[in-house]
Amino acid sequence: MIPVYNPDGSYNYTASFYGEEPSKGLAMTASAIYCILFLVHFVQAIRYRARFFIAGIIALLMEAGGYALRVMSITNPFSGKYYAFQQILIIVSPVVFAASQYVMLEKIMMQVDNQSLNPSSTVFRVFVKGIAKIFVLCDIASFVLQVFGSASQISGGGDAIDSGRKLLVDGLVLQLISFGVFMLIAIIFSVTASKNMRGNDSWPKMIGAFFASSILVFIRSLYRFIEYIFSNLNLSSNELYAYLFDCAMIAAAATVLTFWHPGKYMLAAKIDAEALATTKTEMELQPVPNPENDYPGPYQAGESRAIANTRNHSRKNSENYESEPYKESHHVACS
Repeated sequence: MIPVYNPDGSYNYTASFYGEEPSKGLAMTASAIYCILFLVHFVQAIRYRARFFIAGIIALLMEAGGYALRVMSITNPFSGKYYAFQQILIIVSPVVFAASQYVMLEKIMMQVDNQSLNPSSTVFRVFVKGIAKIFVLCDIASFVLQVFGSASQISGGGDAIDSGRKLLVDGLVLQLISFGVFMLIAIIFSVTASKNMRGNDSWPKMIGAFFASSILVFIRSLYRFIEYIFSNLNLSSNELYAYLFDCAMIAAAATVLTFWHPGKYMLAAKIDAEALATTKTEMELQPVPNPENDYPGPYQAGESRAIANTRNHSRKNSENYESEPYKESHHVACS
């Protein structure tokens, strides 16, 4: 696009891709916030061994990069390259963040099932993993549609813009529907699981943080859907709406998870389970008390319960063999 200048020599932003003068300060602030969130979640993922949140960390990095490119684009508002890349990163990064929510629910479901007194069958576990994969596949399809839609709108012209807009809307609709169904499944699960998790102090925090972040992601998706479907509302003409319902929603979702990270509670439960298993093993290897007094005991140092029982059984058979009736009959025969 050929640059257009005002009489004072400044850029005429109304003739640029933006249609208005965007705020460089807001873009710089957003990029800085997402950089901080990225670093915090990166450290927490290592600390809590939260591999399930890798997609969320990538999404935060994409957000930080998107707003950094927006700063560069504002500096050169007639450069289609900067505008295209920042727009794509900002639009599709929440889709990647949503993928982490899908995997997070799968991990929470498995964690609750492991802590239950009546663990579910293998069918349940296959169902949980299958559901997560289905939603992730829907997320990937939504991601691809939105990327191609955004690229077509920016780089094309005429029919390409219209087809790009349709692809983008299709991607947003798919994301909205899949995430809505996902939230419904999560609600049903939480109601059922809450009955088995009474008395567990970490459960309300873990599931509460999950739902809070998921609702914020859903609000963002709903905003983008309304923005493109109801273009007569002119939501895209004011960047404050985008910062409030897009940038702030994802940042708030990530912030909630920094304070109440599900990985923290999952790791604590895993450590408790490992400690309990170790204690049970040690108890099984403890010496068996000796009820008799005629010999030191049915065990020896370092001997397990099973080995002690086997040795004691052999000893009793030997004692029966040398019992009194046998000794008398043996004495008569020798006489």
